[in-house]
Amino acid sequence: MGSKSRIRLARREMTQKRLRISAVLIFLIVYILWMSTAAMFLYVDQVNSVWWSSASPGSLFPIPYGPGNLTMLVIANPVDTFIFCALFQSGLWLVFIILSMLYILSPYTISMEDIARN
Repeated sequence: MGSKSRIRLARREMTQKRLRISAVLIFLIVYILWMSTAAMFLYVDQVNSVWWSSASPGSLFPIPYGPGNLTMLVIANPVDTFIFCALFQSGLWLVFIILSMLYILSPYTISMEDIARN
């Protein structure tokens, strides 16, 4: 007769070190996504200056929040400029989130299991 296979999700043992690293990575993913909501209000001009879209200026670090509601451009501080250029404008935040999710999900494997048909 023939054999039939099915897909099975298996989990390897989770160590304390991997659990701590995964918890830190989940926190950093949430923090970067929180920063990205404030970074939507930042703009770069032709001479590579970074500006907030309205006043009072927002912040990306340590607590991300968007700018106020007064319509005028305000130059971003050097820390926000560095974070925006290094993390968001370069796309590094997407790479970090993808690699972090791969690390967090790496204890899980997908395997094919053969089932004998009678």
